[in-house]
Amino acid sequence: MRLLFHVLKKYLPWLIAIVIFHQLFTQYPPAQIWEACKQANLIGLMIFMFFYFMLVLWLDCWGHARVFTRFHAPMGTLELVPVRLASYVIMLINYGAGQGVWAYFLKKKKSIPFFKAMGILGFVIVLDFYLITSMAFLGSLLAPLQIENVSLNQWVQLLMLIATIFIITIYLLRKKILKIIPNRWEKLHDLFLTLKEARIKDLVATLLLRLPLHLTFIVAIYSGIHFFHAHIPLTSLIASIPLIYLIGSMPITPGGLGTTQAAFVILLKNDLISPAVTAGVISPEEILLSMSLLWAFSNYLYKASFGFVFFKKYLSPSRQIPETLA
Repeated sequence: MRLLFHVLKKYLPWLIAIVIFHQLFTQYPPAQIWEACKQANLIGLMIFMFFYFMLVLWLDCWGHARVFTRFHAPMGTLELVPVRLASYVIMLINYGAGQGVWAYFLKKKKSIPFFKAMGILGFVIVLDFYLITSMAFLGSLLAPLQIENVSLNQWVQLLMLIATIFIITIYLLRKKILKIIPNRWEKLHDLFLTLKEARIKDLVATLLLRLPLHLTFIVAIYSGIHFFHAHIPLTSLIASIPLIYLIGSMPITPGGLGTTQAAFVILLKNDLISPAVTAGVISPEEILLSMSLLWAFSNYLYKASFGFVFFKKYLSPSRQIPETLA
């Protein structure tokens, strides 16, 4: 039974991703996807994606640095950039292990207990999810969100209600949770220390620190679609992108592969405008699928390339993290 669980855990997400992509490529032939790619300004897109990658990296490290400073010791954005890049290699394989790279760095260079560092990171992840849910909720008030004929607006609003109740409940009971945990479980105590120390203003501040990162993603999609000589109204992206992000973050497939592309196509196909679509050369779905695939490819390419260099330089088991990072 344990072996079966291990096999399912390891291979089932990849199998689901393969099934989704098979369905997508059956419905939208690869030849048409390639046609959409040929009509796009690919060089311009790759250059744009590089600057987008660097901006997201900076905003991510800037936000985390402020949170680390609040809950432990002063930390600069530049200190986190190399280790964040190094963590990308691990995150491409296993997201949780990638977070462990951060915690390892903080333990070595800032003397933060490993599980306390993981607690800080977990604090940010939970609030990230709540922020995205909040943005999806606002989107559900702006426009109808539906897959085929199924409306998602009420489901998104219900998710927002559940998430809000969860956040409030955990916050109010945070000190009692620590009291329940036996003192001998020191590592588990460290994991919840950030939650215990957090005040309401810390929750709000963290949400505001992470907001620019998620707004950047929406603006980047709005700008990036123009490399395909197409246009999607900004209001449609504000309404749909947070929901697409939520769907992609569900632990169904590795890194949201397949689920993100499917959601991107289904939720935005009625909003895309393009001369090629008007001329009947390609469909909105084919443009959206080609863009989402190229977006994922370039994102993985930059993460793997820069990540490998910095992982090998700073976090390889045969090396020590240099003092210049501190």
